[in-house]
Amino acid sequence: MALFDTTFTKNDSGTVMTKSLFYELSYHDHTNVIFTLKDHDIELPNGRPAVALSQKFIDLCTMDPTEYEFAQLVFGSWEVWERISGSPMIKPYVDKWRRESTIRRKALAFKAVISEVAESGRSSFTAAKYLIEESWVDQGQTKDGRAARKDAKETATEAFERAAASEDLKRLRDEGLIQ
Repeated sequence: MALFDTTFTKNDSGTVMTKSLFYELSYHDHTNVIFTLKDHDIELPNGRPAVALSQKFIDLCTMDPTEYEFAQLVFGSWEVWERISGSPMIKPYVDKWRRESTIRRKALAFKAVISEVAESGRSSFTAAKYLIEESWVDQGQTKDGRAARKDAKETATEAFERAAASEDLKRLRDEGLIQ
């Protein structure tokens, strides 16, 4: 069952409402308001609550970047979410929420990778290599990413030295096992 029935999001002619659903965009008439663009729920002047759509979006879309489950759970309809998220007045907010949910998803992934390294699991070497190479860092400095790879190599070397592995690193270089 959806959080809001489609009768709350459509007008009498069946058109999906957009701006009038949000407290900050509805201006003088708050009759149809059910959401706020703030980061927390608020109480409207008429005493009704307005749900912070941003929090629902980030909570639900962190693990579902398609936004389909969010659309179904909140609106009961993909069409309604498509119209609301595509509205020129609301789109900048939705883009911000999408960035935040992407960052949150990546943070969870990094926690899993770091946990794998810390626990010396089956994939710990691959996870450690991934963290050292920093392949997620924007490689926009050069087209082929040479500068980014050089920086990643330097930071990896620094990490080895800080981990008191510099003597082992020097020995391996002297033996020709690494460059």
